[in-house]
Amino acid sequence: MPDGPFGQTVEMAGKVAKEIRKTSFAVKLNQAASFGTAPKHAFSLTTWEELPGANGLSVSLDEALRRAGIKADKQKFWPHVTIFYDRIARPPIDVPALRWQVREFVLIESIDRRPYQILGTWPLG
Repeated sequence: MPDGPFGQTVEMAGKVAKEIRKTSFAVKLNQAASFGTAPKHAFSLTTWEELPGANGLSVSLDEALRRAGIKADKQKFWPHVTIFYDRIARPPIDVPALRWQVREFVLIESIDRRPYQILGTWPLG
């Protein structure tokens, strides 16, 4: 784990994550769409339906991080799975539903084009 402010923030986020008590929930993705801005649009599987389990986890994490003094990202949470990046923004299309059970959440370091680094995982009950 890195030293300095980043390392301290990651360590505190890990402590906060250990305190989250949420149950496992199902996610159903039924749409493909582009997100982001040029020249790197993320083409992703997503959904147009409400996902109370995923949204509840997001709200709980956001609130707990703020209470711990960690500035959380203010972007709206939108569950998705990125398939590829492209220069072209593609309009949303409906796709056959893909459903799976979410049993954990993960803290990932994502910096530019570097491979993702998993910094921690925490189970859902």
